[in-house]
Amino acid sequence: MNTIIDMTDMRFVYASTNFRLLSSLAHIELIEQATLVCDATYQGSYARFTDLELKLLYKNTFGVESFFSRGGTIQVLMDNALDLPQVDADPYEALVQANSLAQDDDGFYHYQKGTMVPQVLEEAFPYEALRLRPPVLGDKPFVPVQAPQAPTGHASIAASTKVAVAPREPRAPGGARPRIFEVADSMWAAAGSPRDMATVLNLRKQMMNALETEGIKRTTSSTALGEWQKTRLA
Repeated sequence: MNTIIDMTDMRFVYASTNFRLLSSLAHIELIEQATLVCDATYQGSYARFTDLELKLLYKNTFGVESFFSRGGTIQVLMDNALDLPQVDADPYEALVQANSLAQDDDGFYHYQKGTMVPQVLEEAFPYEALRLRPPVLGDKPFVPVQAPQAPTGHASIAASTKVAVAPREPRAPGGARPRIFEVADSMWAAAGSPRDMATVLNLRKQMMNALETEGIKRTTSSTALGEWQKTRLA
């Protein structure tokens, strides 16, 4: 899935399988802003962003803070990019509208469906970030833990941000990784060993669903499947 990323506010603006359509829309509506038109399912698209920028993109997309590492944050964004809602726009119309504007035009415009002329605006169009449901941990969506508030009328006390965690069960030798690779190899082979990125990413979601029925969390399988993909499709 290709996207336009607003690099100032770090948010997904538009998504489409048509890369040229997004390039035209960026020229029409976002020429004065720092944007990136890229494949959101490709890891290299996120390489230029700092850790803080990635976490902001994650929060603007899912509505919650990322508690993952840099690699984990990127992986979750990649795994969910195919679910971004696609823009309703005609590629040819957008191209003609974009070509009607000079590179140094400092006006404000908005794509208009059903015509070859963009809509003229008095100010920049107020976009809303493309949003997705928060990632799921086990069978529940992840919700950040809020620090307790100090009692009203008393001197404030620094609240601890640490949360008690129940002891974990002993991990099986090698963790879940061998089982994840085993399931992934089996499902990949059954699907004809596809190498097309969109097909592979859809297949990875099916793998995570299957692994979840075995009690393997999606965050765990997502990270391991990223490694699996590198080894099998390199």
